[in-house]
Amino acid sequence: MATECSHCGATLPENAEFCSGCGARVEKEEAPVFCRQCGAKFPENAGFCPACGAPRNVASSIPRAPYQKAAPVSVPDWLIWSIISTLAFFPTGVGALVFSLLARSAADRGELQKAIGYADAARIWNIVVLVFALLGALIGGTIFLILFYIGLANIT
Repeated sequence: MATECSHCGATLPENAEFCSGCGARVEKEEAPVFCRQCGAKFPENAGFCPACGAPRNVASSIPRAPYQKAAPVSVPDWLIWSIISTLAFFPTGVGALVFSLLARSAADRGELQKAIGYADAARIWNIVVLVFALLGALIGGTIFLILFYIGLANIT
């Protein structure tokens, strides 16, 4: 793309350093300089980045997006529910408790995939315990009612 001389208005070739019409030095716009550490633009003659304080020698003419942390991954915590199910329905709730503790331990070590897997297993165990408890209450209640009515029938 051809440009014009700022002094005489002559058309200049693309990479000209001097004007062929008046001999003046062609003023070229310098590319903006960006900090490689945070991506902020350096002001002219600045020795350090105004955003992060990095020295200018780590600058680049290519803009870079600022560093963004990944969204935190949360691991569901089923420990309270697991303790309740273990106390309420002792033998079956232990599995939920074990998986909840494994999930917390893996999360503390930074093994998020394992922690999420253990948390899912704890959730499933809690659901299974709840289903068995409801079925047990339903069946046990039904048997109790049947025996209660048989007993009442024998009294009269």
